This record gives sequence, structure tokens and C-alpha cells, in this order.
Amino acid sequence: MVTLDLKYSRLKDLLGKDISLKELEFQLFEMGMELEYEADDLKVDITPDRIDMLSPQGLARSLRAYLGIKKGLPNYRVKKSNLMVIVESSVFKVRPYTACVLVKNLRFNDDTIKEMIWIQEKLHTTYGRNRKRAAIGIYPFEDIKSPIKYLAEDPAKIFFRPLESNLELNGYDILKKYKEYAYLLSGEKKYPIFKDANNQILSMPPIINSHKLGRVTEKTRDIFIECSGLELKPLKELINIFAVMFADMGGEIYSVEVKYDWGRLISPDLKPEKRNLRFKDIEGLLGVCPKNFKELLERMMYNVISFDKNKIVLEAPAFRVDLWHDVDIIDDIARAYGFNNFEPRYPLVATVGETERETGLSGDLRDILIGQGLSEVFTLILTSKVNQFEWMNIKEFQHLSLKESTEKTINMVRVWLIPDLLRALHNNRNREYPQDIFEINYAIKYDEDSEVKSRDVLRLAVTLCHEKANFTMIKQILDSLMDALDLSYVIKETKHSSFIEGRVGRVCVANKEVAYIGEIHPQVLINFDLNYPVAALELNLTELLECSKSQ
Repeated sequence: MVTLDLKYSRLKDLLGKDISLKELEFQLFEMGMELEYEADDLKVDITPDRIDMLSPQGLARSLRAYLGIKKGLPNYRVKKSNLMVIVESSVFKVRPYTACVLVKNLRFNDDTIKEMIWIQEKLHTTYGRNRKRAAIGIYPFEDIKSPIKYLAEDPAKIFFRPLESNLELNGYDILKKYKEYAYLLSGEKKYPIFKDANNQILSMPPIINSHKLGRVTEKTRDIFIECSGLELKPLKELINIFAVMFADMGGEIYSVEVKYDWGRLISPDLKPEKRNLRFKDIEGLLGVCPKNFKELLERMMYNVISFDKNKIVLEAPAFRVDLWHDVDIIDDIARAYGFNNFEPRYPLVATVGETERETGLSGDLRDILIGQGLSEVFTLILTSKVNQFEWMNIKEFQHLSLKESTEKTINMVRVWLIPDLLRALHNNRNREYPQDIFEINYAIKYDEDSEVKSRDVLRLAVTLCHEKANFTMIKQILDSLMDALDLSYVIKETKHSSFIEGRVGRVCVANKEVAYIGEIHPQVLINFDLNYPVAALELNLTELLECSKSQ
């Protein structure tokens, strides 16, 4: 949960309706949020996916629809401006993207300025991942000359007075002074800056605004907002949220043309997203399909375009960044319907609980291997490309990569288990031998046809590590497993760079390849700094279960 602090009187003004605290508490709870209050001070726990409500304006907007004060799709007009932001290629290696908006005719006071700063920082720390994913800059537009350039320069050549500072500093000194986010630019040869046509620096994102052009006051009427980061999609989403927030404060939204080498972007884009929703999916998830679905959707700020007996065609607000799947829209229908209105009933089926086949199979195989003196290990599913590919003597193939992680050596989701077992042997080199270990766990296979582009595969891996470990010994392990499963198999000759040529085989059950077995290649042993031979087996249990059905 993310907590929104606001005044009760402020929320009532934004709602345009007098609502009691008890009624407000009840309605927020129905929407999936909790309220704490003391006198005029409110604390609302916002569900973390609904960042469009992380402002008094956003919360009031949703409440107005939910309470029926102003239902349906909010309509925001975007006027065209002559403002252009030019993104130069120098910034591509540092912080390559930006999205922007211009909002005019605002009226600020001390409270609304504090409110704006609070919302900006909340979105920085949550959706912006502490400014790494996205950093937001807000500037009074009156003194800014178009076009604005977004570029990267030598830190020694960057000079401006940071916000609320008395001194003009260069890029290096700014990074030293504002240490909290300095790591985001640490090691970079050039730092990103926004600069207007008069060569005045607006900011050095994601660190700090300039005092001259980046300080909003009560006299400010027009503001320029930019959002910079590593990916374009979250930046466009944040700009949409800020645009409608300031529009709800009485401002007028103007578009900005952002010019890249590869094309141009008109920002913000508040065009509603058209979605199709099937009635059978609603009933399948909720157990009911409310007849007043149109009213329910309008209470959650959707616009129903049309419907027939099979599906609903609707429009969703551009600022709803949480709508990843139809399930999210169906969840909104449930909130509008009211969870207390669902009638509890027992399913009209008789079932007997039992463990899943994979769980039962894993337990049986685990008992067999432990009975043969092997020790079970448990390794982590996140690993490194070096471990999975380079040290295993194989070429990198398609997998799920991690774009960002705190630990730089962790950069992918594993595709097989043997490398992790070899890493476990590496970390236990000073222990007594033999070291015969196994693991039954999941690897992740890339799957283009899957909705999430991947699927889980249950695998069993065994490594025998001692001075006499060989193919015969690991095959004995395989024999015991196949006998227990009452499966027949054959081993076909094959080649695999992780194993010694001539001492590696492909295990086939019912004409389906389900395992590799063999002696680990000496180069792999050197890579993992292992001093004894290793014989290994990796069995695809998911495939094996399919084979057992056919036999």
C-alpha cells in the first residue's frame, strides 16, 4: 500500500459534495482502500497499482465516478502548442528517453505547491523506482525559450545554480552535493541536461532542477513537465497522470512535440484505449454476470461503446496504467458491484483433495535419491549468463533476461539446473568428498506463444563429484529413477559442449528426448574451479510426466 495524506476539507471541495467520514470510509473500503482520520487529517491507503489515485485530484476523480457524481470516461482536451523538445543522440547511452507536457492557466498557492512536490516525490519513489526508472521535472514555463534540447554534456562544462542553492556548481560538484541519487550517473562520462533555446539549463536529471528555471512559485501560471528515464512507456504513463492531475487543478493541457532521431512523439496521448471484454470471462471469474454492467463500468470511469450477447466493447482512460489484462477490468466490475453483494455458495461438484502429479512425483524421486546417499540442495532461480552459458561451454540461446538488478552479476532467469549444482560444488570445495548432490526445481523456458513469453519446466538434476565419478555411476542413478517410474528408455549418442565427447547421451522415453546424461567437460571443471571429475544428469520431469501418460 502507498499512503496518501490529504485534508478532509480539501477532498470535499474536490468532490463537490459533502460526505461524512463514515460514508467516506465505507466507500473507500468498497473500492479496496482503507482510511484513517483524525480531525481534518486523512490517510488513505492506495492500492499500489493505482498510481493515478496518488493525488487528491486523482482520488477525488475516482470517487466522483464511484459515487455517481460524474460517471463514465473523463474527457480531457489536449490543445496543440508550438513547444518542441529535441532529443540529441548524445543522451542515448545515459538516459535515452523523455516525454513532456505543457499545462497553462494554473493558480498555485503554498498548499498546492507542497502538494505537487509531495506527489512528485511519491511517484519518484514508487513507480519511478527511486528515479531510476523515471524522474519527473516541473518548471515554470514563462522564462523558458523553445525549442528545448535534451542532451548529454561533459560534467565539467555543465554549470548552473541548483534548486534552493546559493552557488553555481558544475556537474561533478552537483553529483557530490546531492548524493542520494548520484549513483544513477556514477561512472558516466556525460551527464544529461535539459537546456532551452537561450542555453539556460533547466535541470540535470535525475538529480536536481536549476533554481532559475526549475522553481515553481505562487506567481507561476504555466508549467512545463518532463519525465526522463530508460524506457519510454512508463514515461508516457507518468506524463498522462500529471497532465490530468493539473487539468483537475484548473489547468489547460497542451501537447509537446518530442523529436528523436527515429521519429517524433506527441505527448501527452490521452486517447482512450479500446478493449473487448467477454461476458463468459466475467461470469467465469465472478460467478455472476451483472445485468447492470454498463452502470458498473461507468462507475469505474469506463465508457461502454457497444455490446452484444458475447462481448462488451469499451474505452479505458489513458491514465489507467494498471490495466494489463482483462482480469483488471473484471476486478473493477467486482468493486463497483460490491463484494458484499456476492452470494456465497458451494460449487455443484464433489471433489477429493490430492497433491498435484508434479508434487507427488518430486516427493517420490526425492526419497529415492536420498535413499541412495545423495544430498539435496536448493538454488535460486535468478542467476547469470556467465554461469548458465559461458562457463558451461555453450552458446547463449533465447532466455528471459533481467534489465535491471541491484546485484549486477544476476542478469537472467535460469534455463537449466546443472550449472547451479556446479556452482554449489564450487562453493563447497573445502568440504569432504564425495559430494553427490541433486536438486528438483523449476527452470524457465522462453515461449513465444505464451502470454507471459515463458513457461515453467520442472527438472531434476544430479551431479556426482569425486575422484571415481563416471558415466556408469550416473547411469545407475538414471536406472533407479526409471525403474521406480516403471518407464523404459534408450540413450542416444549426441554432442553437447558441456560434456566430454563420446561420454554424453540423450535420454529418450516414448520417442521424446527428456534428459542429458554424461561426464562434465574438463574445461567446464576448470571454469568452476573443480578438482575432481563430475558426472551429471538433468531430467525434464514435465516432459516425463507427459511420457508416463502415453505408456
